[in-house]
Amino acid sequence: MEFSEADIIHTAAVIKSMGHPMRLGILCFLGQGPACVQDINQALGSSQSNVSQHLEILSNRRLLQSRKQGNRVFYTIRDARLLAMLPLIRELFCPDLRQYTQQNAQQNTQQNAGGAQADHLEGSEPWKSSLR
Repeated sequence: MEFSEADIIHTAAVIKSMGHPMRLGILCFLGQGPACVQDINQALGSSQSNVSQHLEILSNRRLLQSRKQGNRVFYTIRDARLLAMLPLIRELFCPDLRQYTQQNAQQNTQQNAGGAQADHLEGSEPWKSSLR
């Protein structure tokens, strides 16, 4: 399959927009269903203005669609194929880190008699701070 330079540039821009921790968090949250800014704000622990800015970026890249209901705007993921990608992305890169770090710690302990590499993984959850 061939891609034009314009296709590659556009695809890179879309992937880049998804690559920000807050925006990936928003996409993962919206994978559960429609939500308004307040719901996303509460779930991700960010300010309303910050969430709104990230929603605008995702909307401008045509990843989200919105509908107004009363005085709230509800956002959903525009294309179901993105919803299909999110579980794979989460499986590859966003597993339950507590389980992940425990498994890695056990494997590293078995592989490395000293277990030095396992020590720094225990309780490590850097993704949480990057979502806030």
